[in-house]
Amino acid sequence: MSKTLTVGSTFTGVGGADLGFEWAGFDIAWQCELDKWKRSVLSAHWPDVPCYDDITTMPDPPPVDVMVGGFPCQDLSVAGQRKGFTGERSVLAFEFLRIAEAIKPRWLVLENVPGLLSSNKGLDFQRLLSEVAACGYGVGYRCLDARYFGVPQRRRRIFIVARRAEANINPRVASGLALRALCESGSGDTTSCVPPWQDTTRTIGGSVVAYRKSARVSKPGTPETWVEDGRANTLNSFDVGDVRTTHAVVKDCVARRFSPTEHEALMGWPRNWTAPEGIKAPDSRRYAACGDGIVANVAYWIAQRINMIESEQT
Repeated sequence: MSKTLTVGSTFTGVGGADLGFEWAGFDIAWQCELDKWKRSVLSAHWPDVPCYDDITTMPDPPPVDVMVGGFPCQDLSVAGQRKGFTGERSVLAFEFLRIAEAIKPRWLVLENVPGLLSSNKGLDFQRLLSEVAACGYGVGYRCLDARYFGVPQRRRRIFIVARRAEANINPRVASGLALRALCESGSGDTTSCVPPWQDTTRTIGGSVVAYRKSARVSKPGTPETWVEDGRANTLNSFDVGDVRTTHAVVKDCVARRFSPTEHEALMGWPRNWTAPEGIKAPDSRRYAACGDGIVANVAYWIAQRINMIESEQT
């Protein structure tokens, strides 16, 4: 019988990535989330999983097979000031690597916005990949779009997957394994493309038809322009994780704002995932949690690929 793989989750949010890895048969060993309200949501879903409150001060956690984290994007997003790794938030990616170097998981999975690629003219991304490699890992990366994974949302995110080099796996082989976890062909193509549909079996139902905003409101009174998005359903046309103003048309009714449960569906999360019983959950917190979360379906697909590769290795 194959061993159940374990996951250490950082920048956990409300557990979108953790949910996807659980679907694929992984055990969540520990979590780390700074926000107190999000920790209360995590506690409701994973009452027996220890949760650290600050990645900068947490002691070395127990070893795991996989470490995953969607580190803060505020300094990298094209919607922000683009301070890159000179800012105070996105630089926390290197705290993730500090822990990885200490406990040496076989796999690392990092997620962030596409702005990571162009931050500081690409030098920030180059630095991050170099630091991952310096920790003893072979690295692969790719831009994955959530709309190809069974959710009606155009949400492009950069995923970095790394496999640790070992006695029988040199860095070059480790890089090949990392690429296999992201690219069916192993070519290393970083553009978004459609993964095999047989591997993306989790879908959501309902009658929501997404519309996208084609003009941003510049001042009070300026009308919003909304157009149907056709095949590529999306929250809005700017693709930077901005979910502050999102609308939908349901069964040909007038445009309206998405409800929190509809946002959860767009993330591939179960209904009321951000509002478990007994937890005070203001809509504003629920919207924000969806906005900075990881689509569970994408995490599930990556976890399946890692599981497959691990099975081959054993």
